[in-house]
Amino acid sequence: MENKWLYDGVMSFENPDYESPDSLFYNNPYGVSVYTDWMADYGAVRSGISPDITNAGGEVMPRPAFPTLDSGMQVGQAIIDNQWEQAGGDYLQFVKNYVYGNNNPFMKYHLMNNKSCVTTQVI
Repeated sequence: MENKWLYDGVMSFENPDYESPDSLFYNNPYGVSVYTDWMADYGAVRSGISPDITNAGGEVMPRPAFPTLDSGMQVGQAIIDNQWEQAGGDYLQFVKNYVYGNNNPFMKYHLMNNKSCVTTQVI
């Protein structure tokens, strides 16, 4: 939890409804949008309920579902930690990476096994 200040900042602007079982972001306080295989280590699964996301290239990406709030928190924090590390402690670079996926105007879906580029909405 060394980046609690950063987790709090991200949560303040993501702000999804993660407490309602009917919400698209149930147990997902950081608003993670796309499921990738590494998330299974935290108990996440591909959501069969939520609508998938179609990226700019037409590729359909599944949304995640989290069995517990703790699993959603752990995945979100792993993504944030990874993005902060990639930004080298540069606040502006972190925001660019977090929102746009490591300086690309669109998400890099070919990096799906990495903990980057999985939290943003498709532009």
